[in-house]
Amino acid sequence: MAALVGCAKSVSSSTVASDVQIIANGLDSIVTDVEAIPGVPSNVLDQVKAQIAKIDSEATQIGNAVSSATGLSPNVAQAFSDSVGVLGNLLTPFFPQAPTVAVAIQAATSLVQVVLNQVNGGGTVKAAAPGGMTPNAARLILEGLSKRR
Repeated sequence: MAALVGCAKSVSSSTVASDVQIIANGLDSIVTDVEAIPGVPSNVLDQVKAQIAKIDSEATQIGNAVSSATGLSPNVAQAFSDSVGVLGNLLTPFFPQAPTVAVAIQAATSLVQVVLNQVNGGGTVKAAAPGGMTPNAARLILEGLSKRR
């Protein structure tokens, strides 16, 4: 198991890598939902697609980092979290018209907090995140969404 740089406790790097990939795959699957929302400006749709591509790239970077000898820097995990947040901010105005998108963002936001906690030395989280969703529920939702692709 590769070390996570900056971690005070031993945390499974495979869990972190798996969680970020689950987030990326789940969010990748909502593009068609966003495209189906009436009235989404094309520039917003372009920004959503670019942000999802960035999240995919960062998930790959995290997966590579946790399996490397140098480990994962908390800064990389924070950048991934920030990207998920930017996507959420872009999509929030459309939540009433797209409940699937809203649930996907809630699940991703909940699970990314678990990743940050693990990377920053907080260990494993089993309780509900601030959004009221447990990590396992978030994983199930995002995995289910990714199977629609």
